[in-house]
Amino acid sequence: VGFTNIDDSGQVGLELSFNDWLSGKDGLRHVLRNRRANVVRYVSADQEVRQGQDLRLSIDLRLQYLTYRALKEAVTRARAAGGSAVLVDASNGEVIALAAQPAFNPNDISTRQPEKVRNRAVTDLMEPGSPIKPFTVATAIDLGLIGPETLIDTSPGRMNIQGHVISDMRNYGEIDVSKVIAKSSNLGAAKIALIMEPSALRDRLALLGLGQPTAIGFPGEEDGFLPSYETWRDMDRAALSYGYNLNITTIQLAQAYSVFANEGLFQPLTLLSEGVTPKPVRVFKKETVRKVLPMLRAATEEGGTARRAQIPLYHVGGKTGTTMKYADGSYASRRYISSFVGLAPIANPRFVMAISIDDPRSQQYFGGQVAAPVFANVMDDVMRIYDIQPDKLDQSMLARRFD
Repeated sequence: VGFTNIDDSGQVGLELSFNDWLSGKDGLRHVLRNRRANVVRYVSADQEVRQGQDLRLSIDLRLQYLTYRALKEAVTRARAAGGSAVLVDASNGEVIALAAQPAFNPNDISTRQPEKVRNRAVTDLMEPGSPIKPFTVATAIDLGLIGPETLIDTSPGRMNIQGHVISDMRNYGEIDVSKVIAKSSNLGAAKIALIMEPSALRDRLALLGLGQPTAIGFPGEEDGFLPSYETWRDMDRAALSYGYNLNITTIQLAQAYSVFANEGLFQPLTLLSEGVTPKPVRVFKKETVRKVLPMLRAATEEGGTARRAQIPLYHVGGKTGTTMKYADGSYASRRYISSFVGLAPIANPRFVMAISIDDPRSQQYFGGQVAAPVFANVMDDVMRIYDIQPDKLDQSMLARRFD
């Protein structure tokens, strides 16, 4: 939200963005006064008073608190430098929670240090890593080049492209496209990207708003970076397929994943309740999204990288990311950006949440270990608060439910 100065003028956040709308405008009137400065006659009213307008945000205070609390716990537990989380109602593009750590109290001037005042969800850039892989797969499916059962040979777990080595956590051998997502195979994503035209994936990512400012109007929002493809080598295409070679914000990641909740339509986000948003743009076919959603679900289940994203009574889906942190002109040793972006309920997604943890220093630093639990903690409450029908009931639960 931000804060105002002593004159009630917005200084940061939405208080600054909508300062003119909120503050109104003083009127101007010419008057005639006597020697004692008392008004004896109104001469003219040159400018009428304009009252400040109300601004209704899309933020749900209940979920804002729950997101703030879960993110703070995760950042503290991971001994991280910071973090951010964005929760979206994909049915209308409204941002219903937007949290960052470290945070500040707008009523306490002593907490307004620059590193606390900035909202990292919109100001901090990152290479997202593996959350880009589902877009790589979706693009190739959309073009008719692969299907969920298409086999990709990732042996022996390493591949040299133009002097650069791409590797997986282990040798997964020959796996189908669904397992490329579940196992988060860099080699699988790279091989899929290399069968497409250089512009194919890049153009889809642009349609998803990656590397571009959103329409929320938050001051200080970073654009990010999505490179042009004209001079790309094979290594550039491969790196993009698994989330390197571009810079985005956490809110851009949440916005992009909303396409999987809207049957392939890209819906720009808004921070205003009942705000006017641009008309959605189709990025993927409905049939493509229906094929990708089960892959995202598999990533959160046994054998996937995001098992800690699971919540009781509901099937969810999503993708983890753990990327090397770029600092001072090179990739820093053992420093990471860890992330998770997920959807719930996965059978009919309505809510999207993206979480980024900056520089976790604990022994557990993977996105599935430090970011996915934030999703689980918050999304469990989202389902309850919004009264979403459970879709993961076994027979014993059903018997108790209807007794």
